[in-house]
Amino acid sequence: MMRRGLALLSTLLISVGAAGAAEFYQSNELGMRIAPIEATQRGEHQWVLEVERDGSTEVRTLFDDGKITTRWEDGYQGTRLASESVFENGKLVSTTEFKNGRPEKQSEYSGGELTLVREYAYAGDLLKSVSVYDGNGALQYRDIYSEGTDGRLRRAVRESPDGKRSVASFTFSADRLIAEWLGSGGDGVLFRYSGGDLAAKEHWSGTDLQSTEEISATRNGSVSVTTDFSSGTATTKRFNEAGKILSEEVTKKGVTIRTAQYTYRDGKLSTKVTKSSGHREEVQYEYDNGGELSSSRTTVNRKLVKVTHYTGKDTYFEDLYLNGSIVLHVYYENGKKVKEVAASPAGAGGGPKGAGG
Repeated sequence: MMRRGLALLSTLLISVGAAGAAEFYQSNELGMRIAPIEATQRGEHQWVLEVERDGSTEVRTLFDDGKITTRWEDGYQGTRLASESVFENGKLVSTTEFKNGRPEKQSEYSGGELTLVREYAYAGDLLKSVSVYDGNGALQYRDIYSEGTDGRLRRAVRESPDGKRSVASFTFSADRLIAEWLGSGGDGVLFRYSGGDLAAKEHWSGTDLQSTEEISATRNGSVSVTTDFSSGTATTKRFNEAGKILSEEVTKKGVTIRTAQYTYRDGKLSTKVTKSSGHREEVQYEYDNGGELSSSRTTVNRKLVKVTHYTGKDTYFEDLYLNGSIVLHVYYENGKKVKEVAASPAGAGGGPKGAGG
């Protein structure tokens, strides 16, 4: 009955929307109205948004190279949005009910079945709480918000039915955020800001400071220094302007115990070299024509020990080497080892072709 009702709702709104004159816009994957275009220009753009209006109904349809990806069916009361249904690939994924232009209830669907409901509560113009239920109506958690006298969010608390609480609190100086706390049960992380940028992280367990990370900008990127008080180590990481790590050095009592160097090609990690006392490990990465990681080659003290072949997301197999020859094939699916196969006597001859080999 639910699927039939949803289909009827979609058919009704599509029919109503079709009665209005359509407008077309150059768009993007978010369905934004970037620039108006003529109907005859639709084939010139990858992303095209079609907008149809009729009375209190507006239907927006997003096309990707001529194929429908997303459809929004909106109902209005006067000039205010009252309801919205969202379809992806022809299937309903969410509905939202609005009051005075604000969301009151949002429902999410999968395969035509209700999976999640959010209910919003307000005090005046301010959002005070969001309650989240599963598809059967069981409360999952409730987020409660508190504001300062200036209306700015100061604290958010997530309460679970089992009594667990997690807290986010925000501290301001004038108009700038200077600190943010995220924690649960006395444990958490304190973020400190300077000039609008993250300057430090502090990890706390109760009243005990576990570690600190200080972050500073450099001419060509940034540097972070993490001090772990339990191990007595300090880790210095350097990043480029794109935020990619370039080097890492771990020291203890002023003595370097490990270093790592990272190099990139076409914006992707190509080599990682890690050094410690008497140990040098180098990993070289290769990518396919689509930019996806295809294989990696690991040497220890310049001797080949492993070649990893990536066949899918979290799916790969490893060829393990000893004295220059393959001795073992190890297979992984979803990141977990599923089997090991001893290499044939001619083991160095290329290895298996896939994870089923």
